[in-house]
Amino acid sequence: AVNDLTVDIYANEITVILGHNGAGKTTAINLMTGMLEADSGDCTIYGNSVVDNMHAVRQDIGFCPQHNILWPQLTCVEHLEYFAALKGLKGADRETAVRAMLKAVDLEEKADTYAENLSGGQKRKLSVAIAFVGGNRMIFLDEPTAGMDVAARRFTWDLLKRMSVGRTIILTTHYMDEADLLGNQVAIMAKGRLKCMGSPMFLKSRLGVGYALTISCTHGADVREISAMVTSRIADAEESSCVAGELTFRLPMAAVPSFAGMLGVLETA
Repeated sequence: AVNDLTVDIYANEITVILGHNGAGKTTAINLMTGMLEADSGDCTIYGNSVVDNMHAVRQDIGFCPQHNILWPQLTCVEHLEYFAALKGLKGADRETAVRAMLKAVDLEEKADTYAENLSGGQKRKLSVAIAFVGGNRMIFLDEPTAGMDVAARRFTWDLLKRMSVGRTIILTTHYMDEADLLGNQVAIMAKGRLKCMGSPMFLKSRLGVGYALTISCTHGADVREISAMVTSRIADAEESSCVAGELTFRLPMAAVPSFAGMLGVLETA
């Protein structure tokens, strides 16, 4: 499932593993966290080997699995208190850490709600909070925004960007926009192998076909006039679709310096 994967992950960054279902993302995470035993090779986390010193590794890692692993009859507070205790927090320190995480993931109002009564998105938020509680330095998030609505996804993105300071975060996803927004580095996997890796801008410059501009047109808007505005500012812009009130253009990478002027014209139109 994972074949000859060699990658360096850096502190204070979010590294996104991007790939379709079955690409090997979850298996790679399970190997790095010791959930699965590798046939060969090793993973070193803050100087400790997953093969030789898993006990020390577990003191540094937090893990949000792909599927929620929660106790139906425990509340949000009880979940976080339990995992904070596993990380060695006691007394007032544990209470402070739990309350801070509940606030961070916007679950303060659900603090005393049983897990079985949470919505799917709220369960994902709780799973993310469990990964971070206790001050872990290495965080593994396996498709953390799966099942969230758009507002909850964007809230979680902002949270992850804030929480990346002082931590090393590995996140798997099959959402292109999520990888682009969050990833300091993006590693693209397919068929268990690493295909390419770099910053989002580097990958776009080497592999991308350009940017996509999507314009939502109100009823009665003159589509031809809008198209003329875009092409007058960016000569190589290509109209790729015009469906259900949405007009989409493909813009070349070389035209980036012209984007500000073109968007300014659209804003004032």
